[in-house]
Amino acid sequence: MNLEVGDIVLVKPKSLLSRIICKFTNSKYSHACIVYSSSPTPLILDIDYNMSKIRRLDYYNERGYDIFRLREGLSEDEKIALQVLILNYLDKEYDYKQLLSYLRKLFFHKDIINNPKKFICSELVFQLYYELGYNLNPSAKILGDITPHDISNSTMLTKIKMEVDF
Repeated sequence: MNLEVGDIVLVKPKSLLSRIICKFTNSKYSHACIVYSSSPTPLILDIDYNMSKIRRLDYYNERGYDIFRLREGLSEDEKIALQVLILNYLDKEYDYKQLLSYLRKLFFHKDIINNPKKFICSELVFQLYYELGYNLNPSAKILGDITPHDISNSTMLTKIKMEVDF
């Protein structure tokens, strides 16, 4: 597997909460993160239920994941720009209200509540690509309204790594 800066990692569920997320979003993925550095040890920008941080990709090995890449690929300049952007998104808080507002959207067809200073995992990935000029979910009414399911179905992306299970 040749990972590249900007590859999107879609993670499979393990916990009860992640399985619930998959159920409500009709997805086999519960989490999204993005590759920051591909060698020698792959590093990702990740946000958990606390803050965004850089961590090793192998953190998700036991859950399994698939890798998605922009169909046209990122240029070397875009990869460098993305790495700089990623550093600007470290230590961002998790957006619990937005996560809960997806239930409101699902059951009552209301728009999500989005705090532009806080993020959920898929929104963080979306925001980074958006700042590079790529909208991974052009049908969304609200900027950042995106789930791992939406990312996996984006016409701008292609799956490059199948079923990584360790």
